[in-house]
Amino acid sequence: MQPRTTAGAIATQPWCYWPSGHGLRASELVDLRWEQVDLENAILHVRRVKQGTPATHPLTGRELRALRRLQREQGSKSPFIFVSERGAPFSKRGFQALVERAARTAGFDMKIHPHMLRHSCGYKLANDGVDTRTIQSYLGHRSSTPSDIPSWRRRALRAYFGISIAFW
Repeated sequence: MQPRTTAGAIATQPWCYWPSGHGLRASELVDLRWEQVDLENAILHVRRVKQGTPATHPLTGRELRALRRLQREQGSKSPFIFVSERGAPFSKRGFQALVERAARTAGFDMKIHPHMLRHSCGYKLANDGVDTRTIQSYLGHRSSTPSDIPSWRRRALRAYFGISIAFW
C-alpha cells in the first residue's frame, strides 16, 4: 500500500482515518484482519488490546468502498487488512513512520504520532455531545476511574490547572 503524496490523498486512506474515526490504537489497527469486517452489514468488529472491551462499530459508505478497493488490490493473499508493499502485515513502527510522513506532507509543524489520532476520536465524540460513558465504551475502556489516569497525568493536571482528579 503506497501512500499518495498530497495531503488530501493521504487523508482519504483508511489507515489514516480509522484511528481517528474508530479510536483504534496503532497495535489494533495493524492487527486488523479481514475476518473482523462484515462488508454485507457494514460492521467492524474491534478487538481491543490492554484488556479493553471488544466492540462493534458501524462502517460508513466511504470506509466500505475503501475496504473493497483494498480487498481487490490484495486479492486473498493476507488475512491482514493493512499490509506492506511486500504483503507482510504492517508493523506498529511502520504505521508510526507512515503517520509521521503523512503529517509532514500535510504541513504540520509538530510531531504527530498515531495515538493522537485515537485521542481525536474521543474529542470529536465529546464535541458532538456524546456522553462520557458512550465514548468510554466506543474506545474500549472498561472504566473511567481515577486509577485509569496515569499518576504523571494526574500530577500535571494538578500542577498546571489546579485540578484534582478526585473531583472527576
